[in-house]
Amino acid sequence: MDSAERVSTGLRSVDFSYPVCVHFVNKTERYVNVIWIDYEGQWIRYQTLAPEDLFEADTYVSHPWVFMDDKTKCRLIAVGKGDVFCPFVSDLLQDEEERHLLPLKISISIPMLSLRERCLEVLCQLAVDKNVFTHLNLCKRMIQQLQEFYDVPLEYNHILDLSSVVATCEEPPQTSDTIMQ
Repeated sequence: MDSAERVSTGLRSVDFSYPVCVHFVNKTERYVNVIWIDYEGQWIRYQTLAPEDLFEADTYVSHPWVFMDDKTKCRLIAVGKGDVFCPFVSDLLQDEEERHLLPLKISISIPMLSLRERCLEVLCQLAVDKNVFTHLNLCKRMIQQLQEFYDVPLEYNHILDLSSVVATCEEPPQTSDTIMQ
């Protein structure tokens, strides 16, 4: 993925001025990938949580986190925060002056989908590629919607494991082409 594609999403970590401890808790019956978005917009999988598992992350205000079903690659949500969790300075404050010393508890859940969205999701999971929809006996608009829904953001296809990122830091410098392979 080139930098233009990353920048176009606008989702990336900004700075590391205010540390935050977060407990991510998987409240689904699925295995969930906990993904941090780095300073360049690269998606890095930190942990895969089993149902009811907890992951303690030391992160910072302005660092976005997303959650994805490990099997289906469908996006999940942080309850009360949406499909992207990004800590705010206000999360650190109790009485306008005191720092919040307790970890923030973020529950990960399945988003509420309409029947239409759920059907699109299931059909896309079953499809080998987006061209398979043209062979279905459906109206053109439905085929177009299926193909659009199938085109997930490029970040979904370029998730790095934290272990691979750490390994590249311990080895001689590599080009971005080598790292992305």
